[in-house]
Amino acid sequence: MPIYKMEGKKDGKQKYRVRINYLNSLGEAKQIDRVAYGHEEAKALEAKLLYDIKEEPPARSMTVKTLFEEYLSAKKHDLKESSLEYNKERLEKYVLPRLGGINLKKLDVRKLQAFKEEISELDLALRTKQTIYACLRAMLNYAVKGEIHALQWADIKDGYLSVTKSITQKLKGEDRITPPKNKSSVRTIQLPIPLINILNNHKDRCMTYDNFTDNCFVCGISKSLRDTTIQNRNDKYSKAAEVKTIRIHDFRHSHASLLANEGINIQEIARRLGHSKIEITWQTYSHMYPREEERAINILNKIV
Repeated sequence: MPIYKMEGKKDGKQKYRVRINYLNSLGEAKQIDRVAYGHEEAKALEAKLLYDIKEEPPARSMTVKTLFEEYLSAKKHDLKESSLEYNKERLEKYVLPRLGGINLKKLDVRKLQAFKEEISELDLALRTKQTIYACLRAMLNYAVKGEIHALQWADIKDGYLSVTKSITQKLKGEDRITPPKNKSSVRTIQLPIPLINILNNHKDRCMTYDNFTDNCFVCGISKSLRDTTIQNRNDKYSKAAEVKTIRIHDFRHSHASLLANEGINIQEIARRLGHSKIEITWQTYSHMYPREEERAINILNKIV
């Protein structure tokens, strides 16, 4: 938890310590320790420090092959030996020869689509092709950082949520708090009333735990919940409610699709999602704007 309440005040404002742990460009563990007066000032300092760290050169360039090796090592404890071996064979035979040397930062939609088209041309059963895609997707999901995991109660105030950090759970050792993917990912968004009510109820339950503070995690208390725990809860409660079970990441798509289908400006959707370029949002959700076409035709039909 990077923000700690300290003894002392200045000009009537509480003293806070802002502490950030990170890896520098050489892969060395480093720590920044600063003091701020006032909680909002501490939050702003935290966001600035995280962004400054993000601007440093990366500690190392990870290729798909490097990720593959780390993924297998980590999953030894999560998957059955037979399942791990099955995934390993698919990745080694079909993914690494085509994508292994590509840097993860350069693994864009175009390259993934080309990979999918190449696999689709192979003389393989449809189920085998689907399994290959699933193995690749699972490995890439392993590398994803989670903004929801890093969310603390101090990030929610007066109906607004501030996204200033993310957590990488799936590295060797403890969870690591890191900056979001890019500058645009640092954002403050207004929350709808139904969600505010749910969060308030959830916070009331969390406050019954010993040593609860606003620096506790929303998804967890002293430690963020694991990906698998959240997904398992999602599966359990969706079945209990008799609704279709979707992946956790699909909730993000549902949120954006709902807004797009209601004609909300694409720029606002991009801001809420934290996309660095509006083109990314448009390529994904432009098909969700049927009402805009209808509105355009209605305007043209009125021309005499």
